[in-house]
Amino acid sequence: MKPKTTNWQMLSRNKNPDEYREHYLDLSFSISQLMRSIEEKENEILSISDRLIELLAEKSTQENKAQYARAREKRTRLRDECVDLKSLVRQEDAQKEWLLQQAKMVFMAGANV
Repeated sequence: MKPKTTNWQMLSRNKNPDEYREHYLDLSFSISQLMRSIEEKENEILSISDRLIELLAEKSTQENKAQYARAREKRTRLRDECVDLKSLVRQEDAQKEWLLQQAKMVFMAGANV
């Protein structure tokens, strides 16, 4: 009776080290792009916060109140986007770590055969 084929054995037949490396690099690039986007949004949040302080210091007019409300809404939206992007980074990072562990398992098992 033939032993049951495990997932790592199937992967070792279907992927070579170059495919693992390419997938790993793609994930790393994706994480890098997400982190860049997060940093840009966080910088924009700081800029908006500075502008809000300036608006509070100015004489209160209807236009200032409207600008203040728009700035606060935008800051809130950017914060929400940062939270979503950080979640994606964690998912991509977990996938990258899983891929690394899987590659180690596949190629270490292949070396022991």
